[in-house]
Amino acid sequence: MREAHQAGGWHGVDRRLVHRSANAEVFVTGTRASEDHIIVTAQWPRTHSLFIGDGEYDLSILMETFRQAAIFATHTHLGAPAASSFVMAAIRVDLHARDALAVGVAPAEIDMVMRVDGARTGDRWRRWVDWEVSYLRDGAPFATAWGRCRAHRTEDFRRLRQRMACMWSSDLPIPAGDPTRCIVAAGNRYRLRVDLADPVLFDHPLDHVPGMLLIEAALQIAADRGLNRRTVGHVAADFSGFVELSDVCEASVTATDPGITVHFEQAGVVRAEIAVRTMTAGDVLRDG
Repeated sequence: MREAHQAGGWHGVDRRLVHRSANAEVFVTGTRASEDHIIVTAQWPRTHSLFIGDGEYDLSILMETFRQAAIFATHTHLGAPAASSFVMAAIRVDLHARDALAVGVAPAEIDMVMRVDGARTGDRWRRWVDWEVSYLRDGAPFATAWGRCRAHRTEDFRRLRQRMACMWSSDLPIPAGDPTRCIVAAGNRYRLRVDLADPVLFDHPLDHVPGMLLIEAALQIAADRGLNRRTVGHVAADFSGFVELSDVCEASVTATDPGITVHFEQAGVVRAEIAVRTMTAGDVLRDG
């Protein structure tokens, strides 16, 4: 099956097409297309400072792999220019078989069956693109995802942002505390801890707080509120605006059985909402 991959294969893909600087942070390895779907292959490492804990892959690695795959497929199958900048408006991941997250004696080989709404020709990449994904490991499905993204030409993104001067710099001091923590508790609320030197979350220069940092922060807040991270089976992130590097970002929490929703606010405006909940019996895939 893997010998048929038309791009990457065992050798990986151009890291620029998944918007990563370090080869070690590139999980996508190849792709091929059929009439109604795209298969993007990925490989998860046996060790990682952020995405693995206690012998199990964290749900966040599915979201990072989705991000890379959506960007890669928008480049390679929808024709987005290599120099494009991407905006991710939403991403949702649902786990259906937790055993598939076990770290094995070899890197995990993942197939992602991706479907895109609408045509895959012309200037489709210029509009919002919705991707639906099914994850398979060793041929067995174990998770699904959905996300919405859009590619922008570099000059269009610069006009959209109009704050490029703050790229890779921040006047805000890093709050004291555990460097592995993205949050600092402040009463019933939390303050986002942004470390521009983080080699994973800030793998390359950005002019805003990346969505993956907000997702990690939401998972840490859920754990702080008593939700066992190894029981999480659903994460849904909606990004309504950019979280800037130059301003303090605070988070509030709403309880939603069996989980929570985290609201990230900056300058009095909610910029993102991320729901985290445990895996339930209804999430489990059943044969037949």
